[in-house]
Amino acid sequence: MNKIWMVLLLVLNVSIINASTARATIFTDIKDLDKIGFGLIGSGTLKWQHNTPDGFKIPPDTVNSAALDIFLKGWNVGADPLYVEGVKVGDVPNFLKINIFGSAKEFNFNIAPVFSPTWGGGMLDIALNYSCLDLIYLDKSKFTLDYTKAVPEPGTFVLLGFGLVAVAFVTRRRTLRQ
Repeated sequence: MNKIWMVLLLVLNVSIINASTARATIFTDIKDLDKIGFGLIGSGTLKWQHNTPDGFKIPPDTVNSAALDIFLKGWNVGADPLYVEGVKVGDVPNFLKINIFGSAKEFNFNIAPVFSPTWGGGMLDIALNYSCLDLIYLDKSKFTLDYTKAVPEPGTFVLLGFGLVAVAFVTRRRTLRQ
């Protein structure tokens, strides 16, 4: 009978620990922007924002990867810088996509370095600076965040306490029977 109780306690402990283990979560926010940057006579900035998950904060949460995909049409004469939260994450290279009615050209940026402990949280501010002779139509923007939610420390201590109580209970029962 003692072996059955030991096995049941072990299964209970393992199932409780697995239920509280941190798991990766993927969050996606897509914005249909329809913004035009017309730099034939000068330069300018296209600005927009993306949502972040509710309760997401660095630390305790951990970023596994973060990407920003922007979809553009028109033409770009020079390499135009893209900023996320004031940090330059790359340049939109020269491109020519004149068919405004066709599909947009996709550009991918790794923005994981933006999420440092100094990041303030909330909405992500994004800015694309365009230069002279550019005609950019910003169709849409997609933000994808793969992160791991931290396991609360009090839960870990409660699980450890349950395990220790179970071991003490079984040990006590064994000594009383002898």
